[in-house]
Amino acid sequence: MAGRIAYLTQGRLFLKDGDGQPSPVESDFAQEAVARTQQRQQKNAWKGQGGSSLVPGSALWAMSMDDATALKIYFTGVCRGANPQEIVYSLSTSAVGGLFAFDSINQKENRQFHREGLCLTDLSKHREEDLIACSQHFPNRTACISICRGPDVQAVTEGDSIDEAPCWIPDKGKQLVFQSSGIARNADGVAVGIGPFSVQQLNLTNGEMSTVVESDKYDYLLPHILMDGTLLAIKRPYEPLGRTNYPLHKMLLDVVLFPFRVVRALFHFLNFFSLVFSKKPLTTATGQRVEGADLKQFVLRGRMIDAEKALKDKAAGNDAPPLVPSSWQLVRRKQTGEEELIASSVAAFDVDSRERIVYTNGTSIFELDGGEKPRMIGRGSLIETVVCLD
Repeated sequence: MAGRIAYLTQGRLFLKDGDGQPSPVESDFAQEAVARTQQRQQKNAWKGQGGSSLVPGSALWAMSMDDATALKIYFTGVCRGANPQEIVYSLSTSAVGGLFAFDSINQKENRQFHREGLCLTDLSKHREEDLIACSQHFPNRTACISICRGPDVQAVTEGDSIDEAPCWIPDKGKQLVFQSSGIARNADGVAVGIGPFSVQQLNLTNGEMSTVVESDKYDYLLPHILMDGTLLAIKRPYEPLGRTNYPLHKMLLDVVLFPFRVVRALFHFLNFFSLVFSKKPLTTATGQRVEGADLKQFVLRGRMIDAEKALKDKAAGNDAPPLVPSSWQLVRRKQTGEEELIASSVAAFDVDSRERIVYTNGTSIFELDGGEKPRMIGRGSLIETVVCLD
């Protein structure tokens, strides 16, 4: 029987207990933020009145920027809490971010802290101490490993790098592993590339840091150290920023289709203005409207993912189409350097206290217990993170 897990999909958080159905977690803080935005919108409703027939008053006052429906609130990280019924998660908006504890039995949220401009991801709770390791992201695209103790957030790594996915090492005190990639910048300070992700080990007691594994050809993501010292990680081919495989047939196809794409872009540009000023589209064609953001592509662990193909495969009858390619491999790496393939097309994974592995290919969740074949324990849409709560 599957244990308790949590997973993130499109900024939403779901809990799943055993083989039961997943249930969404609703944040009081998020609902209050939306309510405050709605109150501001109602208070300033008079600004939407008036204006000319060509330019509505709401456009003059930029009311759409204060539309409650446009307020984006995302769950960005989740981990187990201080007891079996508690989970801890991070939330982020365009203005503030914070850390929260949630009692899954009483459905009660406890705000730990929140502050302006805070963005935390990849939470990891220490088994013995009241410490939560996380990745803290900054506007300059860097990220460091930080430790949360109560309302205090202390950065423990620094540099022009992207440090993510911290994970405490069992029975090693205050030691953890994380993935790290250096950022390359030009003379103007603009990021022009990132290096391969390596796995680093940090001892918080004495500040010593060492490299567990690194490669010029591969990224190593989401590291976990087992009791015997074995490393579990997602291994994928390294691709320099802006450099991708571009087959000749695709290049020729793009050349042929270029004029049509220019015409299509011009049409959508003019159609936008027609909707703003006349409230009518330029086309009379009808069809099912797709609400929300365009989910054809999204970024996962620094890579652009073609979600449209996987969703088409799902509609065609494939119950578990992977969002990521088969080259995203979950591997077991011994201290001698030998690697063993565990699963392919792995977007994220976690390990519980019994060293049972739970992973997702982006649309489905599987568990691995011992030498058994993977067993599907859940389905979702664009699953980005999966966490064991046991």
